[in-house]
This record gives sequence, C-alpha cells and structure tokens, in this order.
Amino acid sequence: MEGGVEEQRQRLLATLADWAIGTARAQPMVIAFEDLHWSDPSSLELQKVLVEQTATAPIMLVYTARPEFRASWPMRAHHAQITLNRLSKRQVKEMVARVSVRAALADNIVGTLVERTGGVPLFIEELTRLVIESGSQSIAHQIPDTLHDSLRHA
Repeated sequence: MEGGVEEQRQRLLATLADWAIGTARAQPMVIAFEDLHWSDPSSLELQKVLVEQTATAPIMLVYTARPEFRASWPMRAHHAQITLNRLSKRQVKEMVARVSVRAALADNIVGTLVERTGGVPLFIEELTRLVIESGSQSIAHQIPDTLHDSLRHA
C-alpha cells in the first residue's frame, strides 16, 4: 500500500514539473518561493525536482531563505546565490521615515526602532506601523524585541 502512495507522490511532483516546463515553453516564467527555511519536506522535494528538471527550460527559479538554510540540491554552474545583508542604521531611519511619512515620530521612537529591528526590512515596516497605529509617542517601552513578538501581537 505504501509503495502506491509514494508512486502517486512521485507522479504528482513530475506532473507539476512538467506543467511548469510546458507553460514556460509557451511563455518564459519566473517562479518565486519565499522562506524555504519554513518549507515542509514535500515542498522542498518539489523545489529539488524543479531545479533538476528546469535547467534548460526558460524558467527562472528565485528562492529566499535564511542564511542557515541548506538546500538538498547541489549548486550548479547556472545557479547564483545572492546574500542580502541587513539594512544599515541610516537605511533603517530612511525606511522608518518613508513608512511614517504622515506621522512625525519622535527621535527616541525612531532610535528604538533602529535598535530593535536589527536592520530587517519586514520588522522595520511592521514595528513602524505598530507605533503609528498605537497613536502614542510613549510606546518605546512597548515595542516588541523580535519580529515574532510583533507578529504575535498584531
């Protein structure tokens, strides 16, 4: 019985890869997968199949993952890995200013945002919006320490 389930799974993965390749032959495409570090084993296996079978297809596969993530497929000559660094303090201040364009934030609030967000763009955006939505300039002590904390309280 179990062999039948595994066969079905392999056929499904092959069918999905064939679909992507067939679609790309009609129209070149980009397939983006975010946060591979949170992917389940079946999704990672699909990524591996796509990497293996789309080398000559007009498909660009784009993946994002945390630096500690290690893909189960080997890097190939046509692969490129780009490391995105955290934003600098100046860039964080600029991002806070853009997000809070309609709400002037006190310097101590901006400083706390720079300090607590660690240069992570999503965290900067989320915490800045949290501060703005609170409507309080005395929220500095309430700003979550981590992205996970901010999303949990959203």
